[in-house]
Amino acid sequence: MVAPDPGVLLRHWGNAYIAYNIASGDTHQLGMLAGDIVEHLLVTHMTQLDLLEILGSDEAANNAQFCEILESTLTDLANLGLITVRRV
Repeated sequence: MVAPDPGVLLRHWGNAYIAYNIASGDTHQLGMLAGDIVEHLLVTHMTQLDLLEILGSDEAANNAQFCEILESTLTDLANLGLITVRRV
């Protein structure tokens, strides 16, 4: 299960997102994929498979490279304190 940190504010400007973590005071510029992930998670908690289905095209859903990019992006967002990834 993947969930946002409750203290994250997110804004979208052009081709980038800006995320502010209230608890740490850190501001991060995110690319489109990372921003899209946080934006979806601010609405509801999701599994990695849910995110793959929403963010990947039909071809990408079966693409190992996209799966690796998604996994890496989730890890980066968790390391920044913007999301929590719970392995089941």
